[in-house]
Amino acid sequence: MAQKLHQMHLIDTTNLELLVTKCCCSTASKHCMYGLCEMCKNMHIPLIADVDLKEPIAYKQWMVSTEEKKKKSGTVWVKMTKKENVLEPLEKFIVKFNEMIIKFKKHFFNINHQFLQYRYLKGSLGENECMIHIDFSENFTCKYFKEIQSVHFGSSHSQATLHNGLFYIRTGNEVKPVSFCTISDSKQHDPNGIWTYLDPVLKLIKEQYFRVNIIHFFSDGPATQYRQKLNFYYFCTKIQLYGFSAGTWNFSEAGHGKGAADGVGGALKRTADKMASLQYDISTPKLLFDVLSPTKSNILLFYVSADVVSATTASAPLTVPVVPGTMNIHQVLCVRYGQIQYRDVSCFCSADKISCTCYEVKDFSFSETCTVNTNDEIPSSDLTANKKNSKHSDPDVWTPITDLTSELVGKFCIIRYDGKPFPGKILRVEPDDDDALIECMSRIGDNRFFWPVFRDEAWYMCDDILGVIPAPILIGRSGRHHQVHPVAWEYVCKLLQ
Repeated sequence: MAQKLHQMHLIDTTNLELLVTKCCCSTASKHCMYGLCEMCKNMHIPLIADVDLKEPIAYKQWMVSTEEKKKKSGTVWVKMTKKENVLEPLEKFIVKFNEMIIKFKKHFFNINHQFLQYRYLKGSLGENECMIHIDFSENFTCKYFKEIQSVHFGSSHSQATLHNGLFYIRTGNEVKPVSFCTISDSKQHDPNGIWTYLDPVLKLIKEQYFRVNIIHFFSDGPATQYRQKLNFYYFCTKIQLYGFSAGTWNFSEAGHGKGAADGVGGALKRTADKMASLQYDISTPKLLFDVLSPTKSNILLFYVSADVVSATTASAPLTVPVVPGTMNIHQVLCVRYGQIQYRDVSCFCSADKISCTCYEVKDFSFSETCTVNTNDEIPSSDLTANKKNSKHSDPDVWTPITDLTSELVGKFCIIRYDGKPFPGKILRVEPDDDDALIECMSRIGDNRFFWPVFRDEAWYMCDDILGVIPAPILIGRSGRHHQVHPVAWEYVCKLLQ
């Protein structure tokens, strides 16, 4: 549309960035670029020549339409994007152009602002901070050195998921980048997969850089991957379990998410193609990992199997509340377990880069909330002392047991059997003997249990009863499987570690 107006000598440039400066007070002001400024919210692009507004004008425009497609299974409706010819009066054309400029101003501001904040954060990282830039590559199609013709067709080639990234750590006066990639045979690109792929990376950061307690994520913002309610929930309930006290998750503007993380995936794919040409058969994601590992690459490689991702998915919450205005969010902050703050654009102007209140910060709390203090190490050799002095307890989801009393009868608890946690129901208490009769559930997966056909009742000492929990909730479609409250389950797993 700008090209058409320039062709008609009505504007002097087709550069949209220059056109934006002519219809706002300041391109650096969110107030102006979001159309909230009284001075410029109604400003339009000035035309430099007089013209008949009734004159018809023809131009090309990308249009999205719904078309009918016939398939063997029947008729389906699909969305098609095409470049079509449009003929309309110039007056209507100019009105439509100015409406699109108003939307573009917001988009233009978000692009520049997010890149500026990215650059500022990377340059001002403290010794207690880590910045992680992540992105998915297009799945790598496995290949052989030589193939027969039939391998080219159907599903003969398996695919490998590549979750790439870099994390930046300040060492002395320099900010050191470290590249990494998680390879998996799972095809999941949802939050369950994302946090499973990030698990070895976050553990590595905490083990090698023990001073880091604030973590900043940067990613693009697809609604099926990073910018969605389940990822927000995991973000504010998992980082404390890794030992981080606070964090932010920042999103680039739509269509502008390319960065260094994409280069990591490209380098690995080129290396894999080169190895395949050197008579290596890369037929599975695990073989891809094995082939790339000894190549002396500076990229840290991790492998996560599909079974591990499936276990994470099985223990995911069934329902998660929606965060209002999710698609407009460009920064999510977490300083308390289960609670987030969010805003339209990122900001790191405060000394700790967490506590600033610029750009109308909003609060949101998920239904399952618990304040977790993971700064204190939990010695596995003294569970009893931890139960008595635990700072992690929340009476709604977790209550440590110090003494056995008759009030505990009928309540649910977590017991330790053979070093593993199991939920159960307290049937009887013997305070004098310091033990209790408990009916336990059987385990079928990570935080997935069921009541066995034959009742599993046994006496357990008080030291093996880790704490009282709410009744396990039903999950899945079978009507048999149950799940322990995620907060209690995460804590007890860390306790037993």
